[in-house]
Amino acid sequence: MTNPLEELSLEQLQSRTSMKWRAYPADVLPLWVAEMDVKLAPTVAAAIHSAVDRGDTGYPHGTAYAEAVAEYASQRWDWHDLEVGRTAIVPDVMLGAVELLRLVTERGDTVIVNSPVYAPFYAFVSHDGRQVIEAPLGIDGRIDVDTLERAFARAGGSGGNVAYLLCNPHNPTGAVHTVDELSEIAQLARRFGVRVVSDEIHAPLVMRGRDSRRT
Repeated sequence: MTNPLEELSLEQLQSRTSMKWRAYPADVLPLWVAEMDVKLAPTVAAAIHSAVDRGDTGYPHGTAYAEAVAEYASQRWDWHDLEVGRTAIVPDVMLGAVELLRLVTERGDTVIVNSPVYAPFYAFVSHDGRQVIEAPLGIDGRIDVDTLERAFARAGGSGGNVAYLLCNPHNPTGAVHTVDELSEIAQLARRFGVRVVSDEIHAPLVMRGRDSRRT
């Protein structure tokens, strides 16, 4: 079986026109953006080619994608209660997070993040008129529940709505939050009236058997 990481040479990768390979000079290793250095999965490439060949490029309709996600979540995470009718397709994970934050907060309200964290958390939240409060991770790279509790209390003192933008698995540390950690977070959020919005874009990369759950 061919190693997908060895199929493309550096020269082939550098010929791509994406941001990863065009934003900086060729002698800079672009480790800063999550673009794959492998070919598309054959089944994905075949589906795209088929749609283009048929001219099937109009506006999507129906719930086929949501149904596929629900089936995947059920098989992979034992998450059997995903209601297809309550799903919505968004073009980007951060746009989805922002739309959810708009539902549970107003301009001027507070959003808590665990630093260090994916940089767009700051840019998107601030651009949308929300205030960011940091609850830094512990020295072990995991969520410090006491620090998070203090951040919840501080944010709650402002009198506005408070949301917690969780990243699970965490980016950039790769920490996968455990069931116990998530349970403590849920208890804190309930006690302080904090709404949790969870970015789980990297969840499918978690190896089976980890003591974790999707929130």
